Amino acid sequence: MDDLDRRTRAAQATFELRDQIAKDLGGIDRLSAMQREIVDGAALLGAMIKDAGAAYISGDPVDLAEFMALTNAQRRLLADIGLERRAKDVTPTLRDIIAGHAA
Repeated sequence: MDDLDRRTRAAQATFELRDQIAKDLGGIDRLSAMQREIVDGAALLGAMIKDAGAAYISGDPVDLAEFMALTNAQRRLLADIGLERRAKDVTPTLRDIIAGHAA
């Protein structure tokens, strides 16, 4: 997804949600490749859900079965990575401590 054009509203919503979810999980750098894939999928589904919700609120027809399928798919992905917020580990490493004394 990083190669995509980020100028569209859908892309902006997807990447913003991806970054928020990753932050809640302790930071993107703390996630495994598999977890990042799940986060990307959940964020993409989230953007699609928001788009369908906006259409519904605007009075446009929305396929309820599709909306529920998107919502359930996103819920399953989020459940796989956990719904609890995790603190980012800010404990200094030995290298950080040594560098601090050298400075």
